[in-house]
Amino acid sequence: MATFEQVHAGDTVLGHDGEVWGVKAIDHAPHLAVTLVKYGTEVVGYPPAGTPVVIVQPADLAAEFWAAQVFIDAGFDIEIISERV
Repeated sequence: MATFEQVHAGDTVLGHDGEVWGVKAIDHAPHLAVTLVKYGTEVVGYPPAGTPVVIVQPADLAAEFWAAQVFIDAGFDIEIISERV
């Protein structure tokens, strides 16, 4: 099962209420913060490390993958600290 550390902006996840929520933003530093949205309502949560989550539909990250790969191929280390839709 996935954890919130593996979630990306643009994913849809199953919320604590059993409803499907969109991931609008995720910040990994200085601490994990996840902004979920459903029907125009935004909720920000701070799940503890290792909190399990069901990813209903993953985001299409092809463009981000290729952009990161350019930096990696150039010899840079990358660390994703924040994502926004």
